[in-house]
Amino acid sequence: MENEPEPNPAASPQGRITPFAIFGIIVGALLVAMMLSICSSPGRGTGGARDAAITPETPQQKAEARWNSNEGKVDAFSMSQKFIKERLKSPGSAEFPSITDSDVVITHKGGGRFTVKAYVDSQNAFGALLRTRYTCEIRDNGDRTWALLSMDAK
Repeated sequence: MENEPEPNPAASPQGRITPFAIFGIIVGALLVAMMLSICSSPGRGTGGARDAAITPETPQQKAEARWNSNEGKVDAFSMSQKFIKERLKSPGSAEFPSITDSDVVITHKGGGRFTVKAYVDSQNAFGALLRTRYTCEIRDNGDRTWALLSMDAK
C-alpha cells in the first residue's frame, strides 16, 4: 500500500484524462501565449536597443512624435473646433464633420504648428443653418494649452 501512486484528480477511474482536464490545459496554454505576446510587443517596455530606437529621448522629440501622429492631428482638429465655437452666434448649434471627412485637411507644419481646414454647420442670428468653411493656424504650446495664430472663415 505504501508504494501505490496517489490518484490523479484529473483522471477518470479508468486512468484517462477527462475532457475537463483537457479544457483546463488548453486554457492555460492560451493564457501563457497571450502573456508572452503582450510582453514581447514593441513599445511595451521590454528594454534593449529596440525600445531605445522607438522611444524618443528628449521632451521635444516626444512632442514631435505626438504631433506627427494621429493623436496630434485629432488634438489640433478638436482645438480648431473650440476656437471656431468661441466666435459663433449660436455655438450650441455647431455641427462639425468627422475628422475622416474628405473636406477636413490637417497639416502639421513642424514645431507644434498646425493648419486645419474644415467646415462647421451652425445657426446664424436669424436661426438659419449655414455652412462656414474655415482655416485655422494653431500651435500646441506643449503645456496642454493651444494658441490661435490666425483664422479665416468664409
